[in-house]
Formats: sequence, C-alpha cells, structure tokens
Amino acid sequence: MKRKLENSIIEQAYRHYRIELYYYAISLCRDERLAEELVSDTFFKAMITYDTAVMDDKFKYWLFRVLKNQFIDIKRHENNTSAVTEKLDHSTGMPYVPDVLEQMLLNEQKKAVFNVVMKLKPESYREVIVLFYYSDFSINEIAAYLGQSEGAIKVILHRARKKLKIVLGGGNDEI
Repeated sequence: MKRKLENSIIEQAYRHYRIELYYYAISLCRDERLAEELVSDTFFKAMITYDTAVMDDKFKYWLFRVLKNQFIDIKRHENNTSAVTEKLDHSTGMPYVPDVLEQMLLNEQKKAVFNVVMKLKPESYREVIVLFYYSDFSINEIAAYLGQSEGAIKVILHRARKKLKIVLGGGNDEI
C-alpha cells in the first residue's frame, strides 16, 4: 500500500512538473532527446530515492537540482571522453530547436523570444530567465536554488532582461 501511495505522489509530480523540467533541460543541453532523458532520469531517481521528508514544498527545487546535477555529470563525462558537437539547423546556422518544443510554443512571438533566450550569454542569464519565466520560480526561490543572494539574482535578471530588450527591439543582434 505504501509503495502504491509513493508511486501516486511521483505520478502527480510528473504531471505537474515535467513541462517545466523539460524547458529547463532544453535550456541546459539544447538537445530534445537528452532533455527528455534528463527529465525521465530525474523522475526515476525520485521514485528510487523517495522520502517523505523530500516531498514537501521544496520537492520542486529538489527535482530541478537533480536534473541539473545529472546534466553536469553528463557534460563531465563527455568532456572526459570526446568533443561535443552541437546540432545546427543548416538554414539558420542556429542550434536546432526540436519539433516538440515548437508544438508547445504555439505562437511565433513566444518561439522567437525563447530562441533569443537560448542564445543568451553568459549562461547565468539564460538560466535565470528560464527559471523565472518558464518554470515560475520566484526571485527568492531562484536565489535559494542557485545558492546566490536575492540581490545577485535581481541584478542578473535585470541585465538579462535589458539584453533581451535590446535584441528583441532590434537594437543589436549580438547576444
């Protein structure tokens, strides 16, 4: 009975957080298959390491941390074994944006903004924008998740927004 209840809780969490985790995974790896694998592995780890102490209001952040740690492990392994090649869309020269993501982002403006966000540099800008806008984290939650002060997150978010405004407003195409 206890195992059935645990699986039910994990299933509810999957239905509730899988899209947010997928967006976050895409922002990290820019690869549809790897993003799906990261989300799947995250929930698999949640099933294996299920603990009622973790299933509180911080469970969402725990899932995001697990996903990011798995991504870091994969990148570490790739760096140790071979060079990473990025899939490019030959028509635009930009990183390939998967069909599934295009289906989720129905209108053209959202797709354009998301593509610009995916090109933001430094990576901290992209990460904070994705967590804030696509994963609905608050400033406080992002600060706790990334281990930085709220002020630092506000500065990063402000700079990222400013950069987005310039690019989207046509001021400068360089991100």
